[in-house]
Amino acid sequence: MQQLLIADGYNLIFSEYSIFKKNKKVNKKINLSDARETLLSILSNYASYKGMYLIVVFDAYKVINGVEKFYNYDRNTQVIYTAMNETADTVIERTVHEKKYDYEIKVATSDKSQQDYILSQGATRFSSREVWIDIMNTDKKLYEEHIKKRRSNEPLVKNMNNRTVKILESIRKGLKDNE
Repeated sequence: MQQLLIADGYNLIFSEYSIFKKNKKVNKKINLSDARETLLSILSNYASYKGMYLIVVFDAYKVINGVEKFYNYDRNTQVIYTAMNETADTVIERTVHEKKYDYEIKVATSDKSQQDYILSQGATRFSSREVWIDIMNTDKKLYEEHIKKRRSNEPLVKNMNNRTVKILESIRKGLKDNE
């Protein structure tokens, strides 16, 4: 059965584990437009690598005269903006209920009452912290796979020991001076 990840967009953006809050010394407000676009890019890549279909829900509860909007971010990612006076939780609960027989559903949110409902519908929960940790681990895994693949295709690197490769990589990245 195909996996479906449903993510509460703002819950992930404003999570204390969020990449958008990494630099806590800077008291800058988060640019929501940029944060949404970055989050969509990250989640889309993550879900694609994991082989999941993705729905990201953004709460437009306070948008005056707002209507529910759907659009496809890419072929495996759908974005939903809620209608005025409708929360992301409501849309997520409705979506879980509608799709629970078609998909193996995982919901990314740290909202406790939301998690209780999700579990009662046979879906699994994925806290914001767990999502960010898994994304970082997946990025690390992708990077390591890419480097190993690249190394195996380069004859000079193939014949070097790991220490030499690390030193050259540090020099290339500007982390170490050429001695």
